[in-house]
Amino acid sequence: MPLHRMFHIPALLLILLSSLSTFAQSDSSESSRVIIIGLPDSAVVRADGITINHDMGGWYRVPSGDVKIEINEADSVVFSAKMNFKAGEDSRIIIECRMECAHFELTSQPSGAKLSIDGENYGYTPFKNYYFKPGDSREIKLSMPGYAPLKESISISPENSLVLDLHLDRSQEWKDSVKTVALKKKRSRQRVQKIVFGVLTMAFTGAGFFYDDYARTQLKAAEVEAAAYDASVASDGCVYHRSAYNQNISNARKAINFRNTFFGVAGGCLVGVGLSFAF
Repeated sequence: MPLHRMFHIPALLLILLSSLSTFAQSDSSESSRVIIIGLPDSAVVRADGITINHDMGGWYRVPSGDVKIEINEADSVVFSAKMNFKAGEDSRIIIECRMECAHFELTSQPSGAKLSIDGENYGYTPFKNYYFKPGDSREIKLSMPGYAPLKESISISPENSLVLDLHLDRSQEWKDSVKTVALKKKRSRQRVQKIVFGVLTMAFTGAGFFYDDYARTQLKAAEVEAAAYDASVASDGCVYHRSAYNQNISNARKAINFRNTFFGVAGGCLVGVGLSFAF
């Protein structure tokens, strides 16, 4: 091989290593690693239903975010939990027991509560572990935004099973925030109701006064026509005055009806303003 071509080999190796490094960094930026301590050799590990294998160091690569981790032995699920993995960060799952283990299953209402056992993070409920270490006073802690933290102390004997379904109660902070939001909505609704009913009250009251004034005007005009009619009974003008009188009286009656209607509606709107202070 010519000597000048031999110098190309190290350059090609550097380019290849650089490409692999770039690919690994890109892959690690979108995924995470988890190591399962104490895992039996015969176990099969699945992430969101897909079988995954570990590298030479025992690390499994999983997607970032919420991932359901399952461990199967003899076609049976012996460990199941939803874990949250952050991109580029390493996590661990500890298999606490290999012999005379207990079977422990935990669900919560609502589901998806963060689970801690003796201070160790075990992901989110629902949770199943057939490698659970038996013992007395093992501390279970559940936490979830908007809910009060829940602590339980459990005791479980070797090769026994324990199934728990725990209910989380809303936190006082959440209840207070709901009350505050409801109160703000109520006050906002009351302000709108006061403005609307207030404007309607003024509008209908103004219309009532307008027709009241119009009715008074028509009644005065009718009085004038009545006097003119009396003065011209013997003349031809009495017919005109009588017709005008009847028209003024009719207009006054209509105006009075409108006035009474508008004043009644205005009174109802005024009641609405008063009720807006309470509802």
